[in-house]
Amino acid sequence: MYDQGMTIELRDLLPAADPVAGVAFFMGWLRRVDMLALTPEEQLALAGQIEAAKGTMAAAQARAVAEFDAAQRIEHVQRGGRPETAGRSVGSQVGLALRTSPSRGDAFGRMAVVLTDQMPHTMRALEEGRIGEYAASVMVSATSGLPGELREEIDERLAGPDSTDGLVEPGQIALETMTPRQIAGACRRLAAELDAAAVVARNARAAAGRGVCVRPAPDGQAYLTVQGPMVEVVGAYAALTRDTDRVCSGADEAESADGRGRGAVMADLAGRDTQSHGHFHHVYRDRTQNARNLTRADKVLRAWGITPTAFAGPGGRWNRGLAEVLEGLGYTYSSEFQTGRDDLPFFPWLGDRFSDVLQVPIHPVCEGLFLESGLTDPATITAYYLDALEQRVAVGAPAFLYGHPERRLGRFPKVVAAIAQAARSLEGTWCVGLSEFAAWWRWRTSRCWSVVERGRGWVDVVFDDWDPRYPLAIELARPNHIAALPIEGGLTPVPLDGLVYERRRVRADGPEPSLLKGPRGFKAVARRALDWELVTPLAELPSQTWADRLKWRLRSWKERRTTKEGPR
Repeated sequence: MYDQGMTIELRDLLPAADPVAGVAFFMGWLRRVDMLALTPEEQLALAGQIEAAKGTMAAAQARAVAEFDAAQRIEHVQRGGRPETAGRSVGSQVGLALRTSPSRGDAFGRMAVVLTDQMPHTMRALEEGRIGEYAASVMVSATSGLPGELREEIDERLAGPDSTDGLVEPGQIALETMTPRQIAGACRRLAAELDAAAVVARNARAAAGRGVCVRPAPDGQAYLTVQGPMVEVVGAYAALTRDTDRVCSGADEAESADGRGRGAVMADLAGRDTQSHGHFHHVYRDRTQNARNLTRADKVLRAWGITPTAFAGPGGRWNRGLAEVLEGLGYTYSSEFQTGRDDLPFFPWLGDRFSDVLQVPIHPVCEGLFLESGLTDPATITAYYLDALEQRVAVGAPAFLYGHPERRLGRFPKVVAAIAQAARSLEGTWCVGLSEFAAWWRWRTSRCWSVVERGRGWVDVVFDDWDPRYPLAIELARPNHIAALPIEGGLTPVPLDGLVYERRRVRADGPEPSLLKGPRGFKAVARRALDWELVTPLAELPSQTWADRLKWRLRSWKERRTTKEGPR
């Protein structure tokens, strides 16, 4: 039975020379407490007292580990070891004693040394049970990287006997009135007040350690964690939230048009493949302008923590000058439809050599062309895209559709949902981002394989540099029949007589990109000759050729007229 009015001193029951036995006795006494025999008030009081005891035991644990660490280092040096290598095995030994990993044991050892040597007031509060182990660990982590004297100053001001902060009552210290979040904030505030330069240096070191990690989660899920500068991470989160609002607009605010919750939409958008589309929405004929345009876009994306490795040409345009700029930037692939459409990826011919940048051709009809043609019925648009998708899948070819998610495509969320649902429902389809597809295709094109006859109707299919991430299959064709043979490794024995052929029906009546037909006449010819666009600032237009100078004059006249008449 627990008696609030009775205090039991362990030293009255056990010799002081046997602290291990004393702790074991205390643990055994707790196990024997009949909780059902206590009143609710006594149960709550016992829980609070045990929490204080946990702090006292954590402090004793920290002192024990700190003394063990010091003893190990001294012994190492006395045996002739180098001082810089002392204490290497402490983490493993502490982890074993605490029944945890060596890394956690090492972290606890470092915390114990800091509390013992540099933060005596925090240590005293922990010993007295005024704060818990987690609050003490926050004090240590929030002041990491600071000089020892700054740590001592912060320790004095937050946990010292004269600490106030306007929150404490007589007999209290500021630290015991704070939550862990408040403790971390107070440490940062005091560090900036005492030594701003040290805080700046610490932040710089922290930014250099930014990165991404993944760890498993229950039910076949996983956590993807991004650590980076606060401005960039918060900015990325704000952009993600804005895009989620756009996807869920027009529907229930809690879900998208296809029934996904806001959390699911945000997770899907976070895993998107973000690449470059240029700073100005135009592909120039001039190489210098293309370089300036893509370099600007690179700078903006990198400021948001995105390193682009690919490009999608505005308007589906492509030229050699663009290809050379993409090579100079180290891009791995580009996606347009001027060099090819509805086709397999390829490396474009530049006149004297093949480009190093893979070209991923796309279907040349976007939703913007429907709008420009006066077709705004979602059912009509959906039917067109589903027909195009089914045709590509029927011939065993990849299907790539495109559009602007923040503008035109965003006006048709049901169209996008229908396309996504249809793609997921098609048997044998691989729904993947362009970057992963391009990486797979580059790997595919560099593979060497051969067929070795073994006799008696058997052959060996041999592949070099096999990668299980990218499963392959070989198709053996007969008139109107195909046998698909999965390749499961670098060497696959194949019984030719045991293959199963199936009839494959190939549609020949797929949708024609009739909306791609551009305007004709003198005006259209003049626009193409002048490389006409309205997105580049007038001051940045080139003036090397007569076409450049004519375009500058026309643009200047148009802008003066627009400014005089006002926006329409």
